[in-house]
Amino acid sequence: MNPTRPEHPDPTDPIDPADADVPDPFREWTHPTGEGLVIHEGPVILFVNPGFRDLFGLSPDFDLSTRAFHHFLATDTHRRMFEACRQAASGAADPVVSEGRGLRTDGRTIDLELITLPVQYSGRTVCQTLVRDVTARKRMEERLINAERLSATGKLAFNIAHEINNPLGGIVTYTHLLLEELAEGASVDEIRQLAEKVLKLANRCKIIVSALLDFARDDRTDRQEVDLNLVIRETLTLLQGHLILHGLDIRLDLAPNLPSIQANRVKIEQVLMNLTVNAAEAMDGRGRLLIGTRYDAELRRVSIRIQDTGPGIPEEYRKLLFEPFFSTKPRGRGTGLGLAISHGIIQRHKGRIEVESLPGLGTTFTILLPV
Repeated sequence: MNPTRPEHPDPTDPIDPADADVPDPFREWTHPTGEGLVIHEGPVILFVNPGFRDLFGLSPDFDLSTRAFHHFLATDTHRRMFEACRQAASGAADPVVSEGRGLRTDGRTIDLELITLPVQYSGRTVCQTLVRDVTARKRMEERLINAERLSATGKLAFNIAHEINNPLGGIVTYTHLLLEELAEGASVDEIRQLAEKVLKLANRCKIIVSALLDFARDDRTDRQEVDLNLVIRETLTLLQGHLILHGLDIRLDLAPNLPSIQANRVKIEQVLMNLTVNAAEAMDGRGRLLIGTRYDAELRRVSIRIQDTGPGIPEEYRKLLFEPFFSTKPRGRGTGLGLAISHGIIQRHKGRIEVESLPGLGTTFTILLPV
């Protein structure tokens, strides 16, 4: 320690860069453009490097004793900064990385990446935060996301038009035939047959539109404590009347004392129904269906495994499974939206669906959900 420095210095007094209490990596800190370093105790600034001043538009003689660290952060970033300091002070093994927004003295707002870790200063633990300007990166990511979203929207619109255009074309054709038959005095049975075909095609359009509404609907409301083991048993009970399941050997391997999760129960049931019926159809109603649950205490997440003994999914199809309107079923059987809807539901529950499949050896869908 520099002998001229008091044992408990004024927190507003900048640290001498040669001081032994400044961490070794930053004694000769050189700052790239857009990066700064601040050592602080809570909000109280103890030391900043020139990069910090450049980042926030501060002159070399700007008096930092009148400002706290959070004065340079947007209000919505304060909590993240304090939480990062709390984690660092509690002895986090790795640096705590967070993102937020910074406020420059010229009024501009910048996007920040904050990397916080604990350091020892005058016999006490304080925080050291690397502050990085990621505004340009964020703008680029936003442009890429928008471009990808636009491309996906265009593809979805094309597929919707294609899927609905087919039954609509049939409706127009059969309606013209119906009008001709009426003009020629056709029998009631002939007219009924044509009317039933029109009705069947109209219902096909209705099913597609209903599935699209499910695909787009926000299910983040109406969440409650859900027992997944119970939901699985009740879903299978609801599917008892489904003929495709009658020839299956259905086995359950449900983990005891599985923790509950916060979820929209109806939507989770919908996912389980989709995956169960898909598995049964893949096996053509003959084979073994295994449904199991597990809890990973370390990762604090539960998993649902749905495994069939069907023909498996070719590798070239696996990456397309969750795309809207993609289906390996014959036309007219399903909408091609079941897996896309299921994928969206699980994503909105902050989970994911994984797929393992080998041709001839069956397929396993695994749903991972946080507790």
